Amino acid sequence: MTDRSRAVVGFYRVLSRPAPGADRVRLRGLDPTAEYRVSVWPVADDTVGRANALVRRGDDLEAVGLLLDVDRHEASELGDFWARLFVLEAV
Repeated sequence: MTDRSRAVVGFYRVLSRPAPGADRVRLRGLDPTAEYRVSVWPVADDTVGRANALVRRGDDLEAVGLLLDVDRHEASELGDFWARLFVLEAV
């Protein structure tokens, strides 16, 4: 949208890594002064869901980004071919 009030971001992991590190997706094009409610799909009680299902400012999402940090135990449970969809809506 041209008013920058909504965004949809997809993250797709094709192959799991044996020693996963801290990944993040930095976003561009958001309103830096707006606050965005971040929803994560599928809804799961995992590190990615807990770290991102918050209200965050646009400048924070551009500088820090969405956090995709999974520890090796969660990575082994997720396996290969997992994805997360993030929906951002200005509040």
